[in-house]
Amino acid sequence: MSAIGRAFVAVEPSRPVLAAVEEHVRRAAGAEPGDALRWTRPEQWHATLQFFGRVDDVDAMVRVLERAVCDVEPLAVQLGGGGAFPEVARGSVLWLGFTDGAVALAELARAIGSGAAELGFAPDDHRFRPHLTLARRRPAGDVRPLVGALGTDPVGPAWRVGEIVLFASDQRPDGARDHSVISRIPLGGERIPIASGASAVPGRRAAPAVRRGGTPPSARPTSA
Repeated sequence: MSAIGRAFVAVEPSRPVLAAVEEHVRRAAGAEPGDALRWTRPEQWHATLQFFGRVDDVDAMVRVLERAVCDVEPLAVQLGGGGAFPEVARGSVLWLGFTDGAVALAELARAIGSGAAELGFAPDDHRFRPHLTLARRRPAGDVRPLVGALGTDPVGPAWRVGEIVLFASDQRPDGARDHSVISRIPLGGERIPIASGASAVPGRRAAPAVRRGGTPPSARPTSA
């Protein structure tokens, strides 16, 4: 397969979780009206484990990822708790974190980083905080009302993470980004066929698999 200009690996919430997050965000969005926030779309919601940037040898990357997670058991996780980067008083990225499974996701991210180092990708040395990006704020500003509205309680049901997903990120003419599924790699080494053009999340495009492996409606978001 040809090179990927912007690649990353992530985990996807289940469909019931996405529906619960969408409803939660709809209720919380009223805490900051106006156009400073650019909301992401539900089909863009994922928890990034590592961003790679350009990947020239996609087959080699998939093999590395398969080896990295072949001994990792599926994880039980649950979303909940709002926050912002770099901080809530001057936030530019609004996110939803995890109430359960954050430590296990961090260990999974470390395993992926160690594996990807074989291909020359340096592990991310920033503190890992698994999250879904809900919105971006330009300019950065005080998002404490929004973070307070998101609350600290669990959002949606717990779900089982049984695979990681290698994505390509493509920029549209309007500046928004679409995420295409390149390969789904099950934890534990089990292989599951992936149909070309199919995606586990409605609205998310899927590229031909290189290997068989495992908003508020009033302000519809435009970008990840």
